[in-house]
Amino acid sequence: MSRFEYLGCGYVNVDTISHFEPAISTDKRCTVHFKDGRSIRVPYYDEEYILGDRHIVQVFPCTEPVTAIYDGDGTVFEEDVFYLGLCADGSIKPITLACGSYEIIDADNFKGLFSKEVCCRSVKGERLRDVCQEFGIEYEEA
Repeated sequence: MSRFEYLGCGYVNVDTISHFEPAISTDKRCTVHFKDGRSIRVPYYDEEYILGDRHIVQVFPCTEPVTAIYDGDGTVFEEDVFYLGLCADGSIKPITLACGSYEIIDADNFKGLFSKEVCCRSVKGERLRDVCQEFGIEYEEA
């Protein structure tokens, strides 16, 4: 029993959840199925949030910054990332520290994390160009 979330009917151990059935547009309630075969209907909840996609359990400072790549309408934007977060669902997310609190980097145009070696423009951008091509992002020489 690692974590409990409130689902409108009480707190539920998220380890016991098998899967979710999406909300039907008429009643906006989703069905939560448990591993023991039971199910309950609850107000619509974000499945990823409940399963821990946005629940940071540990913060790790990077020994050297990694680079977050964003697609800015065909142009590449880079941002140094100094922290990674381990989420309750086991995923690793880039996080930023702003105004004393940690935030998960999850912008819609976020394409991924890459080492500085891959993103270093001093190698004439060839590796970054390959990364951009992989994501369909237009690369412009600096």
